Amino acid sequence: MALFPIKRPSAGDLGQWDPFTELSRLNERMSQMMDFWRNGEKTGTLARWFPALDVIENEKNLILKLDTPGLESKDIKVEVNEGQLTISGERKQEKEEKNEEFTHIERSYGSFMRVLPLPDYVNFDSIDAECKQGVLTVKMDKIPGRKKEVKSIPVH
Repeated sequence: MALFPIKRPSAGDLGQWDPFTELSRLNERMSQMMDFWRNGEKTGTLARWFPALDVIENEKNLILKLDTPGLESKDIKVEVNEGQLTISGERKQEKEEKNEEFTHIERSYGSFMRVLPLPDYVNFDSIDAECKQGVLTVKMDKIPGRKKEVKSIPVH
């Protein structure tokens, strides 16, 4: 099924064409696409989800906290490559019992990936990750003496 079906008007249809009706149909199709992207198929399974992220910075550390309910350490992968931190994982849907019927599903399942550029003042060798009580904490030490540089750009 095409996202934007093409209907070629016949000679009698030309006087009936209404651009507002077509815009309304386009809006409905776009809403359906966005709903699918946000929620997955109508069953709600295997939707793409992104754990909420907090970034905490103090004098010595940069700390990331991600909400990862239902995941264990073995379900999460943390990597550093070329100045980027990649955090990925997958939350699998619980197996259905034969006699259970779902009438409404809001929790998202499936894989996620967050790619975050790291500042050059982070010591890549000091990164430590721990998943505890549904929260992934990634702690990175800062390189002593290296500071965050802010450069002001004049506007002409």
